[in-house]
Amino acid sequence: MMVFSQMMRDTLTLIKQDGSRQEGIKGSVQKNRIYIHNGDISIEEGDEIIRAMPGGKNEEYIVIEPGFYQGLGSIPAGYQMDVKRKSSFSNSTEKNQPQSVTNTYNLFGNNSRVNHQSTDNSYNYTGSTESVKEILQLIEAAREQIKSTAVDKSEVQTANQSLEIIESQIKTSEPSKPIIKTLLNALPDVVKAVPAVVSLIESFQ
Repeated sequence: MMVFSQMMRDTLTLIKQDGSRQEGIKGSVQKNRIYIHNGDISIEEGDEIIRAMPGGKNEEYIVIEPGFYQGLGSIPAGYQMDVKRKSSFSNSTEKNQPQSVTNTYNLFGNNSRVNHQSTDNSYNYTGSTESVKEILQLIEAAREQIKSTAVDKSEVQTANQSLEIIESQIKTSEPSKPIIKTLLNALPDVVKAVPAVVSLIESFQ
């Protein structure tokens, strides 16, 4: 899917725990998470990911949770990895410890806006703890409305695949708003006209 390849702008190197390397991997590095739309490589907990930076410098990450997901139709298989900066590990035993709680909240809702760098370090879209439930209910309503609309079967399949990935994003500790927006914007026009989908799109503007 072209929208996914356009998002993979970082050049990464995978270093396995046995020392083997795989270079030239395209991915997207975000806060505590790395996305790779390539299911042909094997990534495991404890592996190292190196991100090439301008000026010859590198960023080094340790994989906490690989987050592999199977491909769906035109959506490629890949990884949504939870990672931690290598420099933040005080000793080697910390690699096997669960990630600490950071009290970062991810709330969603209609007409939402991201509140970056707020005093409580939260990504707060509405300020309501019920917002996540509202989005999940909208996704389920969208599925039902798409099913009852005169939409081509291939478009229904594409829409359901996108909604499935969006739903999985919402359920993660740090959903990626850019990925959710990209998936919604890539939906067929006839699907975007469905009321529940319209509400979803408005929620992530």
